[in-house]
Amino acid sequence: MSTADTKGPFTSIWGTKNNELFLQAKYIESRFGGVWKKEELCPFWMYEITGTNSNNVFSCGDFGIIKHFNGIDWLTFDGLTQKSLYGIYTIYNKIFAVGDRIILIGTNY
Repeated sequence: MSTADTKGPFTSIWGTKNNELFLQAKYIESRFGGVWKKEELCPFWMYEITGTNSNNVFSCGDFGIIKHFNGIDWLTFDGLTQKSLYGIYTIYNKIFAVGDRIILIGTNY
C-alpha cells in the first residue's frame, strides 16, 4: 500500500479500472498517471463521488449541488433543490441523487 500527500478530510473515494482516483471533500483531488491534482469546486461540502469512467464523474453535496466532470471541466448543476445531497449513483444514462428527505432522478446528457 502507498500513501499520498493529501490534506483531507475526505468523504468519498471513487476510481476507474485504469487506476485513476478521485477523492471527495470540499474539493476534489484526482490522480491521473500517478500525479495528484487538487481542484476547488465550490465553498460547500461535497459528500459523494461516483462515475462510469474518467470522462463521466458526478459529485453531490450541500445545498443540492451536483457537479459533473466530462474529462476536461467540472460543470455545475444547481437550483434543483436547496437540500443537502449525500449520495449519488449513475448507470447507463441515469443519475440518482439522495439526501435530506429527497430523491432526484435525472438523465445524463
